[in-house]
Amino acid sequence: VLIEMFARESIYPRDMDPAAIINGVLTEGLRPQIPVDTPYVFIKLIESCWQTDPSLRPAFEKIGKILGQPTEKIFGYQPKV
Repeated sequence: VLIEMFARESIYPRDMDPAAIINGVLTEGLRPQIPVDTPYVFIKLIESCWQTDPSLRPAFEKIGKILGQPTEKIFGYQPKV
């Protein structure tokens, strides 16, 4: 859902068969491209939710803590290069 919010459009081609999307995700690691203007915090959250091993995905409590941060902190953070 997060990636769809930042993409502001369908994340897979509209003419792509839903079964092909499901199969691609499950067997080939198919993932949509994260828009370049997505805040870093959300990129890391989206990528962590995509882990193929469910034990490596964040718990809802952790997701809640991330999303519960002040807006300025979420949207203002960028990694130090």
